[in-house]
Amino acid sequence: MSDAFLCVSQKLLESVEELTKISGKILVFPNMVSDKFILCNDKKKNEIFTFLSVGNLVKSKRHDIVIDAFCKAFTINDRVQLRIIGDGEERKFLENKVMKLNRGNQVILLGHLSREDVSKEMQRSDAFVLASEFETFGIVYIEAMASGNPVITFKNGGSNNLINKENGILLEENTVEAFSHAMRYMFENREKYNSYNISYSCISKYGKKAYKEKLYEIYNGVILKKQVSGN
Repeated sequence: MSDAFLCVSQKLLESVEELTKISGKILVFPNMVSDKFILCNDKKKNEIFTFLSVGNLVKSKRHDIVIDAFCKAFTINDRVQLRIIGDGEERKFLENKVMKLNRGNQVILLGHLSREDVSKEMQRSDAFVLASEFETFGIVYIEAMASGNPVITFKNGGSNNLINKENGILLEENTVEAFSHAMRYMFENREKYNSYNISYSCISKYGKKAYKEKLYEIYNGVILKKQVSGN
């Protein structure tokens, strides 16, 4: 019998409780965001507004929804761009979609990048968007927020307790229409999202210091419980 059972999100905790029939003994202990992604400088208002998406190019990440939503929200003349980091079995399908939509100058598939290069892309971008069907946590969300980016996603489990009106838009539906509306809104209302505040709030919850303090609290709780029980 374990002394502590940890889950990275509330949604995962609920799923584990349902599966194991164990209630009240499981704790939420979120992932930690790397220092690589902490906002280095204040975000400047770029001439071209850039949405970034990061994830394996597989069906469950639904990059097709993001691409279709982007093309629906913006014309070919809008000074806006979508950059997608990742590689996988869906790459050829997505490349063909971009070509058919004639948006090769606006939608760029960057392929697989190193963590350092992902961090650089996060720092340069203006917003983050992901239409993934399910996430147990979604570490890319906190990496994006630590980099000062507001996030657009939908309630897929991991995102449920991460995204709020201060740091992004949490959608009820995973549809082209919903993402299209949200992307257009964020583009037109960029001044409503404070990059420094988004980064600071993220680091205070998921940074190294917060992670160590939470882990120390859990360890102390286990030790105290053993001392009280005499085990």
